[in-house]
Formats: sequence, structure tokens, C-alpha cells
Amino acid sequence: MGDILDCARGKEEWATGPTGGFMPQSLADGMNDVREQVPADAADNGMHAWHAGSNAMLAEKLGIVGAPLIFAGGLYHESPLDWGSFTAEEEFQGAVNHAADSSMDIVSNVTGMGIGYFDNSGNAVKNAIEVGNKIPGPGDPDPAFGGGGAYQGHPSKAW
Repeated sequence: MGDILDCARGKEEWATGPTGGFMPQSLADGMNDVREQVPADAADNGMHAWHAGSNAMLAEKLGIVGAPLIFAGGLYHESPLDWGSFTAEEEFQGAVNHAADSSMDIVSNVTGMGIGYFDNSGNAVKNAIEVGNKIPGPGDPDPAFGGGGAYQGHPSKAW
């Protein structure tokens, strides 16, 4: 909760997050830390490990009060309102896989939030990454995430 209060009091600078969006620097740093922990094969199923891990981190930092903002941020990221992300997924996944991946991204976000709120082991982010990496979905061939390039013209090419 300190992150929200520091930000509201103007004590923290804002920065662009690793996949876009504008957020307090501590949250952007946390998301970058999560990205460094994501396994190399995470792109094989749509980066669900990153979605779950980053949402677990946000849940830990922002607490239950932040839940509506975290959930809304995930929906924003999957919508055309986040035009950069939306068009990249369309280009690299095609419409069918993009729709399937976005739905599973939201499932991964909620899974990560749940782990962040209820896993008191001190390893919530790590555990969310592991669980998220098992959530199925089409691969993300975007080279920014280790993928092999543009959409191959058939939805089955991503599975």
C-alpha cells in the first residue's frame, strides 16, 4: 500500500512499464524484475508466466485495495486501447490466436493476483510464474519475447 500512498503524495516518479502503460517507478521496476525471472520457454504459451508473475507482484505491492486497478490495467492491456500491444499481437499471432491468447492472458492475470494475495510463503511471484507457465495458449512469436517472427498464416502454427 505504500506505493499507492507515495505515488498519491507525489513522492514517486512515474515511468513507462515494460509493455507500455504509465505507472509509479517502483511498479515498473518490479515488472522488469518479474520479466527477468520468466523462463526462456514462456513465449511458447503466450507469456502467461509473465502475466501471472507481474500480477502477483502488483497484488503484493498494492494490496487488495489495488485489485480493481490491477484487473482494469490487465483488461486495458488486452484491449485496442493499448494500441501498441494490440497491433503487435494481431501482427504476430493473427486474429484467432490473438483472441485465444488475450482470454488466457486475463486468466493468467487473475491467477497471479490470487497467488499474490493468498500465497504467504514469500515466494508468491516465483510460484505465480511457475503456475502461469503451465496455463495453455498459443505461442507468442513476437521477437521481443523470444519468438520466431510474424504470423505464419494459420492458427495452428502457434500451437
